[in-house]
Amino acid sequence: DFFDDFEFNDHAMQALLEHGWLAKQLKPPRKEEEKMSWEFSQFLAKLLVSSMSSVNLKTAICRTIIASCSGPMHLGSLVPGILSSLQQRNIHLKTFAAVTLVNMMRQHEPVKDMVLSMGAPAFIAENLLIKDDDLIYYTLMLTTHLTKSTAHRFALKKSGVVSELLELLRILPPDAGKRRLLEELASTIGQLCNDEDIWVSLSEQKVVERLLQLHMNAPEGGRLRARIMFALRQFSFGGHHLAAAFREEIGHSLPTIIQELQDIMEQGKLEKHDSEETDCVVNSVLLLYTLAISPKLVEEMRELGLLGILIKLRYSPLSSL
Repeated sequence: DFFDDFEFNDHAMQALLEHGWLAKQLKPPRKEEEKMSWEFSQFLAKLLVSSMSSVNLKTAICRTIIASCSGPMHLGSLVPGILSSLQQRNIHLKTFAAVTLVNMMRQHEPVKDMVLSMGAPAFIAENLLIKDDDLIYYTLMLTTHLTKSTAHRFALKKSGVVSELLELLRILPPDAGKRRLLEELASTIGQLCNDEDIWVSLSEQKVVERLLQLHMNAPEGGRLRARIMFALRQFSFGGHHLAAAFREEIGHSLPTIIQELQDIMEQGKLEKHDSEETDCVVNSVLLLYTLAISPKLVEEMRELGLLGILIKLRYSPLSSL
């Protein structure tokens, strides 16, 4: 093996990598749309686990992998090396490894099953304990990607990830500096609610009460409110007696939700489909639709003038979504 028989200069290796020289010395990709050949992928994977590689070199490798995510990848070679970096003590490297996995999962669905089989949920739980906002943020993004299937959600719960998420929800303040963390946290919790056992467990932990507190303190028309309303809808959906109780509890926020819809409409901020305001309006309407299971809340919505707002929305740019 090359790394057993030879040593290398770490700084020189990084320079050769970043200037593209390394990739040119190995066999080119066999497929036209492929950005990294099997040989190059193997070489980078070995560098990722080599004791001679510095944090800077490993983060440079992560950047190279991220830049190649849009094409076919040799996942079997790369994923173990990236997971190895996710377990390292250096916070900067952990963060880059999480970012790399998030980008790979967006383009390559098999990565989710691969990291699950390699014990990633345990590493995620450990990283959520570290007091570093960037690491927590990208670890939450990674967690959100792993909440889409029953097997993944079960593994997250078994590894203690759900408990760590609840602790984050409890301690994170609604400050501007923590807003992006709360946005991702609310998304993750909402996705986890697709599992009935986790839903019941979360329902017993006063999560809805905390989400409503955060909703009141979140900026009007912002992405945080949108994500919180998504999570609240997940708790209020269905025939469980707790869901019915949550609908009534969330119903106390109807004046705030409907007034926010009115304000966004009057400000004319729905031209862009990917804007924060559009995201907020869509999640508001979906939440209201779920709350409308309750006849009592339907009557309150009518009294608050929701019908007129919905008619205006019908003829707004949002109608094309």
